[in-house]
Amino acid sequence: MNPDTNKGLESIEIRDVSGVLVKRIVFSQTYMRDFFSLRLESVRIESPDGKDSETYSFSYKGGLMPRNTRSIDRWGFYNRGDRQQFSTNQ
Repeated sequence: MNPDTNKGLESIEIRDVSGVLVKRIVFSQTYMRDFFSLRLESVRIESPDGKDSETYSFSYKGGLMPRNTRSIDRWGFYNRGDRQQFSTNQ
């Protein structure tokens, strides 16, 4: 995340071997100032001309997880109990 603009990755362009645009993937995010974090709201996959697109929207239950929790790994998966440190290899 760029701390000056509060933005993460905005888009990805997919091109063929000759450099012609095949599709563009656009990420819509909300900066949550209270948590210094980004929340992904939607992903839009566009045709090269931008006329056709598919949009996938996300909704979230509850608030953010506590930053000091030890029962989930860095990707948000439960890792069987209260640990003393984060687990990254499960």
